[in-house]
Amino acid sequence: VVKFSNFKCDTTDESKFRINLCRLRAVNRYRIDLNYNATLLIDHKTLFVHAQAFKKENGYKPWLFNTTVDVCKFFRKPYDPFFIIIFRSFKDHTNFNHTCPFKGDHIVNNIHLTYATLALPVPSGDYLINMNWYYDGELLCLQKFYFWVQE
Repeated sequence: VVKFSNFKCDTTDESKFRINLCRLRAVNRYRIDLNYNATLLIDHKTLFVHAQAFKKENGYKPWLFNTTVDVCKFFRKPYDPFFIIIFRSFKDHTNFNHTCPFKGDHIVNNIHLTYATLALPVPSGDYLINMNWYYDGELLCLQKFYFWVQE
């Protein structure tokens, strides 16, 4: 069983990036859906995302992945294994699936985790994926995906 336990998102500059919706919704006892809606209000030249995975063991400790990806380049030709796994898990639930530019609304609707979407054998425990989004070198968005796995 794999379920989201929390989802946090924040922006550093509301005049450039606005978060309209950031929440989890319990569908039933076994399924929790993630919904996200944000609007990028500026044009940009570059878009990078830095992601790091953590496992909870007396606090969250770095675990397995710590990588930065040029999103424009990634959508032209996927090259990072960690982001390929992440993108496959939500590509059918989002409009964020095209090359640059990315101005406008970015929507993720009703995504839920399953053990199959992880694509790796993941031991039981609590996990965090921390993602920081950089537009033209400036940090604009922070996302924290908390989930737990029970084998």
